Amino acid sequence: MNGYHLLEKPVRALKKPKAILERERVYSGIKRAVDAGASAVGLVVLSPVFAGVALAVLMEDGRPVFHVRQCTGKEGRIYKMYKFRTMVKDADDFSKYFTQEQLAHYMREAKVADDPRITRTGRFLRRTSLDELPQLLSVLKGDMSLVGPRPMVGHECDNYDEETLEAVLEATPGMTGYWQVYGRGSHSYKNGRRQQDELFYARHRSLWMDAKLLLLTIPSAVSGKGAS
Repeated sequence: MNGYHLLEKPVRALKKPKAILERERVYSGIKRAVDAGASAVGLVVLSPVFAGVALAVLMEDGRPVFHVRQCTGKEGRIYKMYKFRTMVKDADDFSKYFTQEQLAHYMREAKVADDPRITRTGRFLRRTSLDELPQLLSVLKGDMSLVGPRPMVGHECDNYDEETLEAVLEATPGMTGYWQVYGRGSHSYKNGRRQQDELFYARHRSLWMDAKLLLLTIPSAVSGKGAS
């Protein structure tokens, strides 16, 4: 058990040549400037959408409107991720909603097909990815980026060996990313392709890749491919 989801401590710094460190510094600076500017504009422009979604959640299942999860971020730091609530209020009562098989799958993948806890409004929000819009707050704060590895919750870190986890946690978690665009539902922790996707992004991330993934996210979100 790696335990990064339990301990607020940075991961071990990986030794790299000076040229690579300088390139990563420039990349990180530009990426952070884009994240801050785009998230600030997005929060303002999308405020009517936020209001509409919040009203829909309230009308079906009352408060709270937002769901807050503790996630493992860059270098193993713990942060709060915000989403619109898509599940019933007692969603943490696993024994009430899951079979033993579903629970075992959920504990490994942090998701399960046809989750019975999702509300009618929640299914629409997940299919269109509107439930993830509040993550713009985390991007603005610097806890997340527009593009990066999928945020890890609960015991997801335990699906990685130590070396792979350290590499993945060098990158800031993103609202979208390589796994969300190319894998999502078909690439799981069980078949090992989820880990490969996240590692590929962490090792090859660049401004060009980030721009490409942002553009590819649009048709992926519209089609709802792999959403659950």
